[in-house]
Amino acid sequence: MGKRFRSAILPVMSGFFIMGFVDIVGVATSYVKADFTGMNDKVAGLISLSCFLWFLILSIPTGMLMNRIGRKKTVLLSFLVTALAMLVPLVNYSFPSVLVAFALLGIGNTILQVAQNPLVTNVVSPDKLTGTLTLGQFVKAVSSFLGPILAAAVAGSALGWKMVFPVYAAVTILFMLWLAFAPVKEETVEKSGITFGRTFSLLKDKYIVLFFIGILVLVGVDVGMGVTFPKLLQERCGLPLEKAGMGNSVYFLARTVGAFLGGLILMKYPTPRFFAASVFLALASLVGLVFSHSLAAILVFVALFGLGYSNLFAIIFSVSMQRVPEKTNEVSALLIVGVCGGAVIPPVLGVVTDSLGSQVWAVAALALVWSTLFSSYVTSANLHKTMDMDTKTLVGLDIGGTKCAVTLGRYGTDGIKILDKLSFPTTDVGGTIEGLKDGVRKVLGRNSLAREDVSAIGISCGGPLDSRTGVIMSPPNLPGWDNIPITKIMEDEFGVKAAVHNDANACALAEWKFGAGRGTRNMVFMTFGTGLGAGLIIDGKLYAGTNDNAGELGHVRLDAFGPVGYGKAGSFEGFCSGSGIAQLAASMVKERLQMGGKVDWCPDGDLGAITARTVAEAARNGDALAKEVYSVSARYLGKGLSIIIDILNPELVVIGSIYARNEDLFKPLAEEIIAKEALPLASKVCRIVPAALGESIGDYAALSVAADI
Repeated sequence: MGKRFRSAILPVMSGFFIMGFVDIVGVATSYVKADFTGMNDKVAGLISLSCFLWFLILSIPTGMLMNRIGRKKTVLLSFLVTALAMLVPLVNYSFPSVLVAFALLGIGNTILQVAQNPLVTNVVSPDKLTGTLTLGQFVKAVSSFLGPILAAAVAGSALGWKMVFPVYAAVTILFMLWLAFAPVKEETVEKSGITFGRTFSLLKDKYIVLFFIGILVLVGVDVGMGVTFPKLLQERCGLPLEKAGMGNSVYFLARTVGAFLGGLILMKYPTPRFFAASVFLALASLVGLVFSHSLAAILVFVALFGLGYSNLFAIIFSVSMQRVPEKTNEVSALLIVGVCGGAVIPPVLGVVTDSLGSQVWAVAALALVWSTLFSSYVTSANLHKTMDMDTKTLVGLDIGGTKCAVTLGRYGTDGIKILDKLSFPTTDVGGTIEGLKDGVRKVLGRNSLAREDVSAIGISCGGPLDSRTGVIMSPPNLPGWDNIPITKIMEDEFGVKAAVHNDANACALAEWKFGAGRGTRNMVFMTFGTGLGAGLIIDGKLYAGTNDNAGELGHVRLDAFGPVGYGKAGSFEGFCSGSGIAQLAASMVKERLQMGGKVDWCPDGDLGAITARTVAEAARNGDALAKEVYSVSARYLGKGLSIIIDILNPELVVIGSIYARNEDLFKPLAEEIIAKEALPLASKVCRIVPAALGESIGDYAALSVAADI
């Protein structure tokens, strides 16, 4: 990630702080009720309804909008709507204007929650994404924690607690300008994606239904707690509203601490066990609140509830995505719809307290909702099985011509986490195989694991090979590896299933499962390194062909003459590979030198020293000849991609190595050629993106083969 994009991380992360503004709705409801004499809880509950109803109405349309205008513009739109919401009560403070203000706040927050997490992927690398999103939730929690404190602090000002609104408006406008001028790398706008039909079709899956209900309950109880708790403190402890509102900060502080501790605990303990413990801790805390009368006891129980609550949303969200990985966008949109639970439960609580005359009944109602909807959810054996994905330990073996690597990974709800890795030089066949076996034993031993803990072994190796029988068949970079039954050797040694794929297919699996291709069903991965190969994901499955020769795009001839690649002049690999670009550059430099010119990036005329990297560096420094070399390669890339698009009709083409490092030198011209050459209906739905796993793709490739068994 370049300096340009590292400087964009902070303004992007500011969106999480703005996201926390919506949590002011709880304490604001208490202040509004106090401001308008005679207002009952049922009417005051309309504030939450006006705010959270929009998650039901606008989540999916926001996803559609984001596909059209891009993530950054969508987040900026959310900031604008949020700022307008904060100005409404300053123009006219009445109950209708309050409803309008919180409706706009809900609209802005809906747009922000749908677009913010995807925007983060534009400025961080995949290996840092989970940590960055966790940090974002921490930032949101800090914002939520500060809201009640701010309201209490400004209660004595000329505007009273309503001073919160101009403060929030100013912060939002400041962050909006910061993000607007931030150098965020704009993604290619998707031309197909979320629809109402595809999203709601997920509800045919009974587990997705449970997850959706879980989000409804979580958000509904969360907002209900924010509305009820200050009033409970007033009723039970006789606190004035300003101090009672501060009670919500105890809740939000506990959630912040819980999120931090939960991240550490989940690294060591199974998700289902932690999930169940969190649910029952929260339930016990709600019951404790019902029977508590002292301020100290009430604060302790609300803090325990915050600890129990803090990680449940993230767990449900991640398990849902893992349940249907090929429909990640639709799952995300559906679960954000579930946030409308915040609009349903608070008004119901208002009816309960108005009818029964005590906030204790509201807490009892929250406990009842929590227990009835989550008891079957937590105790379901099938659900535990669904959530138990993070207990799979995988081993990846990368067999190369000069070195081999053994990687140990944990396959869980957040993808693959690399636990350990070792490398050693490739020697003769027997020595290398023994080295692989010994490497597996070492990484298991270093992590206190036995062979029985391993779920599968994945192997990535250059072809030719037979993935069905697990036999390596004389790769040119591995002399002596003639008909080696590598999967049988590993299965016999470690007693677990093993699979092997050529390196292009293994990398395709890695990008599809854990990189740029997550959520797609039809994807092409192209290597674009020393050579050019491809892996094909068709209809949600790796397609290797009849005998593992599918995806050999480098062999396709694009012109009668040109650089040699894959033993063929004018081939796709000849024009679009490191060796091909070096040949093309050498030819053009030679012609320049023969005409009496000079080339600054080849001062000694040593054509053999030219590499794709040196040409790219010269092109970036403005050298016209180097730019022309990459222009030629880019035009042929567009020509080759047009063929792929017409034949396979993919939704995504992911290109690695040289393209990923130099996208700006390739993409404009390649897309220009695609617009001329490819079928419009096919090109319209296809995005061309750089590989997301970067230099780490080799670590993930073999593990992805294991994960696919």
